Amino acid sequence: MSRGLAALIALNALIFAGAALAKLPPIAALALYNANGTWWQFATSAFVHANVAHLSRNMFLLWIWGSALRREVTGPGVWFTYVLCALGANMAAVYGLGVKAKAGTALLGVAASGGVAGVALAALLLTARPSLRWIMGAALAVQFTLPALLAVPVPYMPAAAGGAGAAGAAVLTKLLPGWVLAGAGEQLAGAGGGAGALGLGAAGGGNGVGGFLAALKAPAMSWLWGAAAGALLVVVLARLPVPPE
Repeated sequence: MSRGLAALIALNALIFAGAALAKLPPIAALALYNANGTWWQFATSAFVHANVAHLSRNMFLLWIWGSALRREVTGPGVWFTYVLCALGANMAAVYGLGVKAKAGTALLGVAASGGVAGVALAALLLTARPSLRWIMGAALAVQFTLPALLAVPVPYMPAAAGGAGAAGAAVLTKLLPGWVLAGAGEQLAGAGGGAGALGLGAAGGGNGVGGFLAALKAPAMSWLWGAAAGALLVVVLARLPVPPE
């Protein structure tokens, strides 16, 4: 692991310890709880997590995908991608959730999950190769990354933002075949049931790609669109020709 990536992971862990364990007010002020927060909290909330499970899951995925992305954009590029996609996730969630984004802790943890999702997507796109080996490896990686990122992206939140988890489970159940879902365990199946309870299953319009795209239209999934927009911007910047010296 590079020093830059290790520093990013360590910073997330230290901020969580300072806010959740030490209860330090200056560090706790970094969090963006809802759309009524200050402008700078839209960026600083990238390093704030809802609980230990949220932190450990995100940092594990950041280590895996950040290592792959670093080989394409260097360490500072990973930092830039993480913060940019976190900012995009916050802004998209505020727009997509509307008035619901102003309630309670509707945005707590959205930025952190958005940052990790953006790093994963950018790494996947920048390392893409026209080979069976890459396709098989990418499919396997996504199979284990999607449940962690989408099934419960922001745990223990009010229904307004907690719908993101249910929508993510709906996406997964519509996109992947049954034998893959069976391997994901009972927890994912339970989350899928929650999605149905919220009416997301009916909105999906069936299995396969159509259902996947329909589930992505849910307002609760807007944070993912913001993260994806940031990742695509990183890909474009990384592919720009380097001027000769």
